[in-house]
Amino acid sequence: VEFRGEGGEDVGGLYREAFHLICKELQYGEFRLLPLFVPCPNKKAEAGENRDKWVPNSESTEPLHISLFELLGKLMGLALRTKNSLNLDLPPIVWKLVIRDKVTDADVESIDVTAFNSALEIARVASAVRAEASVPKDKRALEFELRVGKQFFETSNVVGHKMLLSAGDGANASTSTDGDDMKKVGVTWDNWRQYRGAVSRFKRAEFDVQIDSMRRGMACVVPFALLGMFTWEEIEREVCGERKMNIDLLKKMTKYENCFASDQHIKIFWEMLEDRFNEAERALWLKFVWGRSRLPVRAADFDMKFCIQTLRSAEESPNPDAFLPIAHTCFFSLQLPRYSSLDVMHKRVLWAITNCESIDADFAAGEIQGPSTAGDSDDEN
Repeated sequence: VEFRGEGGEDVGGLYREAFHLICKELQYGEFRLLPLFVPCPNKKAEAGENRDKWVPNSESTEPLHISLFELLGKLMGLALRTKNSLNLDLPPIVWKLVIRDKVTDADVESIDVTAFNSALEIARVASAVRAEASVPKDKRALEFELRVGKQFFETSNVVGHKMLLSAGDGANASTSTDGDDMKKVGVTWDNWRQYRGAVSRFKRAEFDVQIDSMRRGMACVVPFALLGMFTWEEIEREVCGERKMNIDLLKKMTKYENCFASDQHIKIFWEMLEDRFNEAERALWLKFVWGRSRLPVRAADFDMKFCIQTLRSAEESPNPDAFLPIAHTCFFSLQLPRYSSLDVMHKRVLWAITNCESIDADFAAGEIQGPSTAGDSDDEN
């Protein structure tokens, strides 16, 4: 792998970084370049679960989009086989659909709490009309329609566009426009129960085209029959790694060169990682040292151990606090100055992981290790 305009030589770090950047590009707010995923509707509603998750864009159905979904499926299969995890933030409903697990209305509401609001309100009105003794049976239909008003068999997709629904048993839907009233099926006293079912069928099948494409891509790398051995939680973990960093596992998979686990700066390093960093900062730190944002699930999935070294150039300086750490992403290693305190280390390391994203130091004439510098090659960060 080669990054145009950056001075990195790929010995593994650029390869891992490429996967990270692909996933980041897929999930990059309103300015994302690829229209394959959109934020969960709950994010827009500012309510419910999974507001930080992304779902397939059900309107991305062009041949180019389908081929890109298939490519993503291949990358997911590759992650399964090689343990190079993908930093994808997808909700349970997506993983359930991938392995053809049963999807329920609760799964739909976990990404869109407003999905059934209209249907529930209509059901409430119907129950109220039925319960009122003052409304004769032969007048209930009229009373219901007066209270409900003009309601149609339609709902919003994940992009927010109105979709016309079929009143039958299928999940067919088409885009709704302001001039389509003649084509719309109205909600009446006789069919209001069907409306809830129509919304449910559409919502549970909304991503079928995109998920089928991802599944075809995965099947090119991993026999699809094997996916049935996993639960949705397991398949997410195998593809994406552990969302929460397992620091105890990382400690077991760490070796030390020219320093010892008992050294003071090593002790405060682990204290910083455990107590000072939040999960987002731990992910940034891991990307800084290894070109990926999530650890493997188990020790057997590590292809190398994490290596901590004392930064030699800082050893020769009367002020090691002036130095930033240096990471070698290809070799999962960190050169760490002997900082004088936890506060100093936290400040310097946080600055490095936040500001040193380019893998660029391999073009340097010599090793960049002076005060207040942090190298980044596919090798150095």
